[in-house]
Amino acid sequence: MKRLEPNLLLAVTTGFALVLVTLTASVYGAGEPLRNLLLAVICAGGFVLLNPILMRTMKSPDRPPV
Repeated sequence: MKRLEPNLLLAVTTGFALVLVTLTASVYGAGEPLRNLLLAVICAGGFVLLNPILMRTMKSPDRPPV
């Protein structure tokens, strides 16, 4: 069995957690289920797209992968 890539494993587990939270909020929470799904996608996408810009603006050093 090949060794699993740590970054890929972290991405998969984070994705599962996001799906679980979104499904729980859609089923048991107040409001529209589609709204919860859209908010989850927008927030996750915004973080991925805006995080490099914020890191460059704050002049923080590059962090190596996990």
